Amino acid sequence: MARLPIVDGDDGTWGDILNEFLGVAHNSGGTLKTVPVATGGTGATDAAGARTNLDVPSNAQAVKVADTSTAGYGFVVDEDTMTSNSATKVPTQQSVKAYVDATTATATSEELAIAYAIALG
Repeated sequence: MARLPIVDGDDGTWGDILNEFLGVAHNSGGTLKTVPVATGGTGATDAAGARTNLDVPSNAQAVKVADTSTAGYGFVVDEDTMTSNSATKVPTQQSVKAYVDATTATATSEELAIAYAIALG
C-alpha cells in the first residue's frame, strides 16, 4: 500500500516511497489519472467530460455560497402550506417556519404540567 515516507525511518528510500505514493493518483508524466465512475470518480479529465460521464446536463446550476435567492432553482419550493407535498423539492427555511407555526398546537402552562404529571405516572 502506498504511503508517505517516514521521517528518520526511511533513510535512503524516500524517493522510491514518494514516487510510489504519487503514482496512485498521477500518471508517469505528472498528469492526474482519471478515476472510473464505477469507483467513485468522474472518468474524465475535464468538467465537460465529467458532466457527460455522470449524465449531468450542461445547463445544470450549482448552488453557490454567495447566492442570496433561491428563486431561480427549480428544486426549491417556497410555499407556506406545503400543499405540493413534493418528494423531490426542498422547502425554504421560511416555508418550514410558517408551516410549523401554523400547524403547531399551543398549550398553557397548566396543560403542560398535567401532561408532564401523566407522563411521569
